[in-house]
Amino acid sequence: MTAAFATVGELRVTRAEIVIPPSGPWSGNFSLDRDELLEGKITLTLGDLELVGTVSRGGTYVGAAAYRIVAGANGWGNELPAKHYQSPASVQLTTVLEEAARTVKETVRPGYAARSLGQHWVREKAPAKRLLNALLGKGGWYVAENGETVVGARASAPVTAQHDLLHVDTAEQSVELATESPAAFMPGGTLEIEGETVTLGKVTMSLEGAGMRVRGSSAGDDRHLDMMRKLIREEFPELVFAKLWEYRIVTQSGNKLDLQPIHQHYGLPELAGVPIRPGVPGAKATHKLSSLVVVGFVNADPSKPVVLAFEDPDGPGFLPDTIKLGDAVQAVLRHGEMVEITGVQAGAGVTGAIIKVFTGTAPALQPPPPIGASRVQA
Repeated sequence: MTAAFATVGELRVTRAEIVIPPSGPWSGNFSLDRDELLEGKITLTLGDLELVGTVSRGGTYVGAAAYRIVAGANGWGNELPAKHYQSPASVQLTTVLEEAARTVKETVRPGYAARSLGQHWVREKAPAKRLLNALLGKGGWYVAENGETVVGARASAPVTAQHDLLHVDTAEQSVELATESPAAFMPGGTLEIEGETVTLGKVTMSLEGAGMRVRGSSAGDDRHLDMMRKLIREEFPELVFAKLWEYRIVTQSGNKLDLQPIHQHYGLPELAGVPIRPGVPGAKATHKLSSLVVVGFVNADPSKPVVLAFEDPDGPGFLPDTIKLGDAVQAVLRHGEMVEITGVQAGAGVTGAIIKVFTGTAPALQPPPPIGASRVQA
């Protein structure tokens, strides 16, 4: 390797360590052989690998300098203000994502698939990368070597660049190798080692003296982070029951519902005999099968599931088959309905045995009540 193997512009890099995860932005530290002041966006070159990022901190000291670089504009760690997006048609992924990118001065690579987020999307006040995780999923985006943010997972392809295998740690599920072509060793790349295919997860690239080493974890994103997530789930099992979940009505028995979860991948089961707590006191209903409901757990207690809400007025399951107020058994009269009264004795002022019921003034009703009885009983 030559002295110019690692550079920032015309400046020689003496030490560097860059961590490239499968998702999110890459980052790292590097040192120069002179006390040159750097700021803003730079390009760090390591052999055939060019990394475009922004200096986040660092400075000079006697005859040298050291800095930290973060992918792209180093914007995804910045805080975004809270905002509510709403559109009667639909809020588009492009609208929310591109506005966030402009706000934090990042660039999103074009060509990703358009997608509707529904009629509403609420952005919390939080670091911008949390929004991306909510929009795209934890593994659904990354910042590429050129500083662009890419929607989607990293591609998987065999690594064909020349390298020397230095160490394989089966316990830690990691490999270490030396190469002069680090650009080929990105997360998602695959290596054939001792007859087995190893897929690189998080990659750490280190420049030490005249050598370039690549350490790749084959355990996926980050085993320590995965362990922390698992520990949190184990120590706080009630967290899943502190949320509201969408279910579909399968059957109804009396005032209880049998339900099926809309999203199976969250790990929640089908529920049987779930009680209903309607928003109107004293109201009961015969619910439309296959309509959607919102289920919660009282006090985050898994032994207390309840149905708390139903479809909105635009949903196909908004209207139940019947609604009963209290212990009523008869349908209420609707404005404009005709009622036949039997046993009326003819006399002054009596013109017939059929009358119409109106609420308030009795104008011509347009249109008349639909055929059949009211769904409301009182």
